[in-house]
Amino acid sequence: MGIVDEIRPKRETVKDQSLNQNQILSEIIKNLKPADFVAEVFPVVIELREKHQNADEEEKTKIAEKISKLKLQQKNYIVIAIEKTLQLAENLKLDFCLHNNIVYTYNGVYWQSLEDNELERFLGDCAKTLGVPKYDASYFDFRSKMVKQFFSVAHLPKPETKTESVLINLQNGTLEISQYGVNLRDHLPRDFLTYVLPFNYDPEATAPIFNNFLNEVLSIEKQKVISEYLGYIFMRHGNGLKLEKVLLCYGTGANGKSVFFDIVTALLGDHNVSNFSLSSLTNENGYYRAKIANKLLNYSSEINNNIEAAIFKQLASGEPIEARSPYCEPVTIKNYAKLMFNTNGFLIGEQTNAFFRRFLIIHFDKTISEENQDPELSRKIINSELSGVLNWALLGLTTLLRNKEFTPSEEIKETLNEYRTQSDPVQMFMIDQDIKPGTKPIPLKDLYKSFKEFSEENGNRSLSMKTFVERLRMVGFETQRLSLGNVVYVADEVNVGQ
Repeated sequence: MGIVDEIRPKRETVKDQSLNQNQILSEIIKNLKPADFVAEVFPVVIELREKHQNADEEEKTKIAEKISKLKLQQKNYIVIAIEKTLQLAENLKLDFCLHNNIVYTYNGVYWQSLEDNELERFLGDCAKTLGVPKYDASYFDFRSKMVKQFFSVAHLPKPETKTESVLINLQNGTLEISQYGVNLRDHLPRDFLTYVLPFNYDPEATAPIFNNFLNEVLSIEKQKVISEYLGYIFMRHGNGLKLEKVLLCYGTGANGKSVFFDIVTALLGDHNVSNFSLSSLTNENGYYRAKIANKLLNYSSEINNNIEAAIFKQLASGEPIEARSPYCEPVTIKNYAKLMFNTNGFLIGEQTNAFFRRFLIIHFDKTISEENQDPELSRKIINSELSGVLNWALLGLTTLLRNKEFTPSEEIKETLNEYRTQSDPVQMFMIDQDIKPGTKPIPLKDLYKSFKEFSEENGNRSLSMKTFVERLRMVGFETQRLSLGNVVYVADEVNVGQ
C-alpha cells in the first residue's frame, strides 16, 4: 500500500479530491529531514568536524577557521534540495509524473496537474524544511530557479496507456467505451486520465428537460451530430480516427447557444474546460496551447479573424503541436482539448477547402420567444440531469465509433456552404454586384478598385491584388494578361463602377 492509499479517505466531490493533492505534497514535506548542505558539497568537512571534537583549543581554532571558509552558493542549495525532494517522493512510492512540462500527482481517482505557482510554493517549502535559510527559501528568484532545476533533472515518465477503448473518468469509476458497448470499472493510474467528471455514471439516467430543450432549438439531424461531437471530446488524439473537426455553434438572438454552453461546461466540469479565443490558441508563442494540454475542451464565445491558419489546421486535426510554458523550453503536445466556439458572425480570412472542411457548423436558427424563455433552464438541467446528458453523449460516441465518421447532414452541409460564401469577401462582392463569370474582358484594376470600396463600406478587411486574383479563380473567374493590361472575364451585362 502506498502513501496515497494510506492518507486518502473516501471522496465524494471534486473539491474533496483537490484536497488530496495538498495532502500528498504535505506528506513529502512532513517526511523531509534537515540536510547537511555543507557536508554534501564539501565531504572533507566530516573529517574536520571529527578532528575538531578531539583537538586542543589551538587546533580547534584552526579547524573552525578552515570550516568557515567552506562557503555554500545558492546553486548548491537548489541542486541538493531538488535531489532530496525527488528521492523522497520515490521512496514514498508516490505517483508523480512530468509530462509536457506539467507536473501531475495521482490522487487515487485521476492525475491532477500542479499549477506553476503551486509547484513553486511547494518546492520553496521543501527547501525551508531541508534547512535552506528562511530568506533564501522564501525569495521569489530562488523559488523560480528551483522550478527550473526541477524541470531540468526530474525523470518522472507518465504511464503509457494501452487501450483502444475510449475512457471517461467519473466519480464512481472509469467507463471503457467501444463500438460494442460500455463498461464501468475501477480507477487506474495507468489510464493517465487528468480529469474526473463531477458526477456518477448512472446507466438508467435520463434527461427529459434537456431533450425538450434540444427539440425546441435543433432538428433531430443536428442533434445526432452534436451528440457525436460531445462523445468525440473524450477520444484521445491519435486513436486511429482522423475526424479533424471543430464545432461552431452559429446563430444570432435568443437561440439556445448560451444554454448549451452552460450545460456542456457543467457536464465536463469547468476545471476541465478552457475558454481561450481561437486567435490566442493559434498565436505563435504557444503559451495558450500549453494551457489546453490537460483540458477536455476549449469552448469560447470569441472567434475572430486574427488566426494563424497553419496552426489552426494542426489543432483541428489533432496533430502533435508545439507549445510552451513559462520557465520551460517548447514541447510537442499530442493530447489536448477539442475545440468548440459560439459565434454570431463569420470569419473573414483564409478561404481554402482545407480550412473549411475542418468545421462542423451547427446553425441555431430557431428563436425562442420571450414568453417561452426560462432563465433557470440551465440550472434545472445541471442540477438534475447531467448523468442523463452523458448517456445521450455516449449514444453519439458509440455511433461515431461504429461509423468512423460524423453522421452526414444536408442541413450542416448547406450551413457550411452559406458560411463559406459569407466568409469570403470576394464572393460576397461578386454576389452583391451581380457579377458572374463570362467572356467579356474588363480591366482587373477597375474590378479591384470597386472591391476595395465595397470592403471599406462593409467594414471588411481588404485583400492584396494577388489574393484577390486567387479568390476570383477559386470561384470560377478567368484572368489573363493582355497588351492593355490584366483583365478578368465576366458576363456581358456587367458594368463595373456604374
